[in-house]
Amino acid sequence: YASPQADAGYDVADYRAIDPMFGTLADAEAVIDEAHRLGLRVIVDLVPNHCSDQHAWFRRALREGPGSALRNRFHFRAGKGADGHLPPNDWESIFGGPAWTRTTNPDGTPGEWYLHLFAPQQPDFNWDHPAVHDEFRTILRFWLDLGIDGFRIDVAHGLVKAAGLPDMGQTGQLKLLGNQPLPFFDQDGV
Repeated sequence: YASPQADAGYDVADYRAIDPMFGTLADAEAVIDEAHRLGLRVIVDLVPNHCSDQHAWFRRALREGPGSALRNRFHFRAGKGADGHLPPNDWESIFGGPAWTRTTNPDGTPGEWYLHLFAPQQPDFNWDHPAVHDEFRTILRFWLDLGIDGFRIDVAHGLVKAAGLPDMGQTGQLKLLGNQPLPFFDQDGV
């Protein structure tokens, strides 16, 4: 996919485009056709948990500021503490550090925070929002119509976050292995 490559292409800016380093959409169609001619099937790696901070939805949500309907397609929240200077909860990024980045409002003042379980350049989608579901239905249809045979879903276990985005109550190194429940992985809604 078209990507600024902050995380090896897992920061998708456009789900219906090929990154120029790999060619064009016409090149992808040729690869799919040739694979099928050879009896091979083609599977696409789909990244629905998050996108790039360069994705059109996210850029517009930032531009429009607090109250923008597009912000509901992501996890924007006010911060804690005086003037909201602390992240909304204590979640850590899988890549280290807080799982929240504070925005700057269009007028230059400190703004809300957005959730990113991975790099700050990868804001998480809010899968409770119907527009996110609709968008990914059209993305799947786009690739199926192009001839793709299947999908590998990246971070499928992280699509649904616990209601209210509660604190974990832990500090330090995030432990991804074991049986500790995590409010951002393996929720019933997945």
